[in-house]
Amino acid sequence: MLLDDALTHHARLRPRAPALLFRGQTTSYERLEERVNRCASALIGLGVGKGARVAVLTENHPAFAELLAACARIGAVLLPLNYRLTMREIGDILVAGQPHCLFLQHRYLAPLTDHDRALTPSGRTFVFDTASDESDTYEALLAAARATRPFVPRTRQDHVLLQYTSGTTGRPKGILSTHAGWIQASLIEPPLKGIDTKSVFLNVMPMCHTGGAKWVVEVMFAGGAMAVGENADVGAMMEQIERLRVTNTSIVPTTLYHLLDAPERKKRDISSLRYINYGGAPMSEQRLGQALDELGCNFTQGYGMTELAGGSITYAGPGDHWVDGAVSPKLRSSGRPLIDCAVRIIGENGAPIGLNEPGEIIVRTDRLFSGYFGEDAPTPPFDEEGYFHTGDIGREDEDGYIYVVDRAKDMIVSGGLNIYSKEVEDALLAHPAVSEAYVVGVPDEEWGESVKAIIVPRPGATMNADDAVSWCRGHLASYKKPRIVEFTRSEDLPRTSLGKVVKRDLRAADWKRPK
Repeated sequence: MLLDDALTHHARLRPRAPALLFRGQTTSYERLEERVNRCASALIGLGVGKGARVAVLTENHPAFAELLAACARIGAVLLPLNYRLTMREIGDILVAGQPHCLFLQHRYLAPLTDHDRALTPSGRTFVFDTASDESDTYEALLAAARATRPFVPRTRQDHVLLQYTSGTTGRPKGILSTHAGWIQASLIEPPLKGIDTKSVFLNVMPMCHTGGAKWVVEVMFAGGAMAVGENADVGAMMEQIERLRVTNTSIVPTTLYHLLDAPERKKRDISSLRYINYGGAPMSEQRLGQALDELGCNFTQGYGMTELAGGSITYAGPGDHWVDGAVSPKLRSSGRPLIDCAVRIIGENGAPIGLNEPGEIIVRTDRLFSGYFGEDAPTPPFDEEGYFHTGDIGREDEDGYIYVVDRAKDMIVSGGLNIYSKEVEDALLAHPAVSEAYVVGVPDEEWGESVKAIIVPRPGATMNADDAVSWCRGHLASYKKPRIVEFTRSEDLPRTSLGKVVKRDLRAADWKRPK
């Protein structure tokens, strides 16, 4: 079995079942299979061979799913480009990835061409999402191609995606994943998250990252319908949930908070929503209670990274969120390892450490990537047993639940003492006036680093710096409390396209200031 075989299976057995929903149009599994065949044939006609990269620059769009399946069908590798990067950053990835051809939304053609015409060579760049009759459009390319399935010998170990990390830790790295890895994730995870042939999944996570791409594959494997959300605007989300009777979605906690706070929510019928998956940030206990009370959804989450096909290492189900009418004591965990992931917590000497002691999280699974892409790529941090060293700090409790304490780079060292930013963030998030909280280390002449908190208050709530410090003093050791507190709006925070706050940017101004 290969990645695109799931599409063929559902097209044969359930040809009229909806596969993609976008801008009022429904694409059945049978129609999607035909379009993927045409796309695959067209790519072959362009000279795309096994292992060749095919770049795509788009916001969420059905063409992404078609190109992914078509590349899988001929042994090519899809290279998604993050539309929120600058044209210079996109150009750097195009130079590094050396794609054979490029597909992009019309709105990005002029900016990219203006940046560097060499990046969009004539005859190898195709535009979609446009009504133009020009011959270099995606639709014209498909219309001229054969609708029969091409035969290309492939194996499960062939690469299918080249994904560049979001760059929150520095220069993006190219990560290659295989058919086998994605298949394994897509057979394990959908049943855990309530996705099946009757599901309507609203995908607002950016497909250019694992957070959105994984749902394209997993929903296709489950045989559900995927509503393609062009962004995570809560107004548009509610309209789609009501109109399409959406049953499942995946969002970051910030988007959930915006949904809960939206004045128009009570005017919308979003009762069809059954499962919300989230990740990328901890969930506030107060907000979870509100969501369960007002939305009545099941919640699932996980912890993972792009280096694993499908992303997830752990899984936390509905029972890990809410038990007998109360918030579960396991809420702050990221769940337990999935069946195909072996996880260890190790100390600085590389040896396993005791329960509930913080150390580096390492993982071993068949879904791990084989290495970073490119001749000058860094050596991946694997040990001799095949464990990948994540750089994340975590602990494991007596029941096998994994708690992600911090990124190693986000740990604050103040007066020789280690302070985990997530621990302080968790304390602040427990305050009823706090919607979001982010903690970073800033220079301190006496202590080396001090704790700085950036807080987004809940709508209508009042809070000042003294309130925040006093609250932390009552919940944490005194040396962990913030010395600097700033307040901001959620929309003013620097974020990746997945909605994760970029802490590097939060720290930047303070570390550049002269002492």
